Amino acid sequence: MKLPVILKYLIVSFTFLFLFNCNKKNDEKSKNLIPNSSSISTLIEEAGDNNLPEKSRIQRIEKAILLAKESNNDSLEFKALESKMYLFTEFGMDESALNLNREILKRSKDLKNNQYIANSYFLFGNFYYENYNTDSAYYYFNKSKDEFIKLKDKDGIAKNSINLAMILNDVASYFESEKLSLEALSNVKDNPNHPFLTPIYNNLAVSSGSLLNYNEELYWYDKALELTEDPYYIVSIKHNKGVAYTLLKDYDNAINILSGIQDDKILKQYPNVKARILDNLSYAKWLKNSDANVIQDYNEAIKIFIETEDSFGLSTVYDHLFEYYKIINPNKALDYAYKKIEITDKSNNTEGKVNALKRVIVLKPNRKDIESYITLSDSLQHLNSNSIYQFAKLEYDVDANRNKVQSLSLENANKEIDLQRAKISIIITVSILVIATISFFSYTYYIRQKRKQETLETIYETEVKFSQKLHDELANDLFSTITLVDSITFEDQELKNKLIHNLDHIYSQTRNISRENNIIDTKNFKKELDIMLGSFKSDQVNVLSKGIDSINWDEIENQVKILIYRVLMELMTNMKKHSDCSIVVISFSEESNNILDIKYVDNGSISLDETKINKNGLKNVENRIFRLNGNINFDSSRGFKAFIKIPTTKKTKLI
Repeated sequence: MKLPVILKYLIVSFTFLFLFNCNKKNDEKSKNLIPNSSSISTLIEEAGDNNLPEKSRIQRIEKAILLAKESNNDSLEFKALESKMYLFTEFGMDESALNLNREILKRSKDLKNNQYIANSYFLFGNFYYENYNTDSAYYYFNKSKDEFIKLKDKDGIAKNSINLAMILNDVASYFESEKLSLEALSNVKDNPNHPFLTPIYNNLAVSSGSLLNYNEELYWYDKALELTEDPYYIVSIKHNKGVAYTLLKDYDNAINILSGIQDDKILKQYPNVKARILDNLSYAKWLKNSDANVIQDYNEAIKIFIETEDSFGLSTVYDHLFEYYKIINPNKALDYAYKKIEITDKSNNTEGKVNALKRVIVLKPNRKDIESYITLSDSLQHLNSNSIYQFAKLEYDVDANRNKVQSLSLENANKEIDLQRAKISIIITVSILVIATISFFSYTYYIRQKRKQETLETIYETEVKFSQKLHDELANDLFSTITLVDSITFEDQELKNKLIHNLDHIYSQTRNISRENNIIDTKNFKKELDIMLGSFKSDQVNVLSKGIDSINWDEIENQVKILIYRVLMELMTNMKKHSDCSIVVISFSEESNNILDIKYVDNGSISLDETKINKNGLKNVENRIFRLNGNINFDSSRGFKAFIKIPTTKKTKLI
């Protein structure tokens, strides 16, 4: 289980970023005195000292509010009021915190100060987020963001966007979360040390991991690690990296990272984090070597989780112990599955209970557990559908349109055995037919593929010859014509200049077309691709490529590399001609089934319909992809995105 890195405290309003950072060591007498000479800012700072008694901290903040009112200092008054609200929240005085923020919002509206209004909405969002009321939190973060958009406040827009993105991650709306994270990134990209970058990178990592893009997840975690110096965040992010490597089946890296942090001194303050590290380290060791001695560490993790009342962590370690004993001791594995059912019942963790029931049914199928599994699965699916819809409705204001969830009946479960028997008979019959069919069509298929391969090579050779002809003949002739015209005396100088300008434009277009169809160095393909993508960078557009080094380009067929180059050239050219974007991100990753996954994302505001796709050259992109049996999807709902999947095996089918 990945450890959720709690980063929302990094993105509170700049007006109160410093409020809770001081831990001064004073004697008890001085702690309880309020010096009359204290400035308002000093009182606010002292109120954030966790070493002071609660009553003393409240007294200081109330005096700060009083002094600010007496001096008519609205800025310090609002800073003190916001600090008081956070104190109420810290002390568990939720109703008082909520009432105080209503007062802050009313005062902001009375003053007609949009900055204060935006901050007040943000405080509401943060309050509801802290209290796990995510729909209300989402609503107020959106309202705060709208106010900051009016103010053209990039930091305000970014901090709300990343909070909204984190909420969408919580409800499994990962693509929308990724969009909002990139939006936040575009607002702070000019400052390489911006404090919001760490939570933005972390959330992009979480989204990527949830979408099973583990290499991309690791990329974003590394970006986050570059910027943070907080010991807790460093350990948390490294822990999550270890889990990602485990999911990638890179057990050596996982074990190395998790072993390196298991005794970190910061873990004395966070015992449940240490337990998670022990649990996931043991799991990685066992996956690498099923004879590894990991039971002692598992038991230590269980002990810590019980002491800290961490039901979620306990549920995860029971999962791992089920896997450990499933083969060597099925009865003991069942014990851990039932323990997980018990703990998830107490903590109302429906998803965890469904997973535990699934494990029980695998080893010991019975009517009662099957019926419970079906009922809870339906309930969970319904709950998840409602959550995703609820947040989509808040974001886009769509019409209410709930997904109907089909109920699985117990009768279907009882019929499963009969269906399996029927399937076996069908499979045997179909297998015989399939073998005969494959034998018949194999030779025909081979001949057809060979012809199509020759066709593809002919197309490439034609493009290269066309490029050379343009460069060697037409471009040179045009250049000679420009030189000739420049040497001739015209009575109308303006006409001469216009003619030269037009010829020069045609010459440039000819060179561009030649460059787009020139020979591609497939032996040094990575360098060639880097140079091409880098050529589109400018003061207005930043082009980022991710994962290009993780691809083993030498193992990919030349025809695939040529196609990738041409497709990305088309996309970048299309961006340059039609988009008003400021950021382009191109990600490369390779799936386990020899599929190359390329994702193009920019933050432009121009949408594309089918007509524009045909006109602006994107149809060429589709045609090139289809030649290698790949697929491409375009999305222009927010920015422009292209999702490309291409088979890289040497047996790639041509169509």
